[in-house]
Amino acid sequence: MLSSRPLNRLSPHCKQHRLDPMKRWTQGLWLSLTFLSMLVLGFNDNLRGPLFFNILQDFKLTDLQGAWFYSTASICAFFASLGSSYFLNRFHLLQLLVLSTGLMALALFGIGYFQNYSLFLLAAGGFGACMGAMGVAQNSSIGFMS
Repeated sequence: MLSSRPLNRLSPHCKQHRLDPMKRWTQGLWLSLTFLSMLVLGFNDNLRGPLFFNILQDFKLTDLQGAWFYSTASICAFFASLGSSYFLNRFHLLQLLVLSTGLMALALFGIGYFQNYSLFLLAAGGFGACMGAMGVAQNSSIGFMS
């Protein structure tokens, strides 16, 4: 049986209906920033692939030595995601997203700037740590919104 109620109205039992307009606007902004950080993370992570052969040539590395660029970032991302509960207790989710995005930009600058391979790996580790913290903050933010 069809209802006579218009389809564009929300049910009074719907959670969105009870929110005031300012809270909906704030949640929309929060959600937009979360998805924007996901775009930044995906874009920056995918930048590393095409740079691999240039890294090998510039530092005169073998494939095995060059693989430390990826494994350093992955190991640091793992440990940062494990330790992110400490940062979530100290910072707000949005602060952690902004902080990790800003530090990721700084780490990418270091990856492009450093001519020493040890410093280069340190910057790659910083990039990985930001990846781990940002991933936890993104998932926690989406979970918080639902």
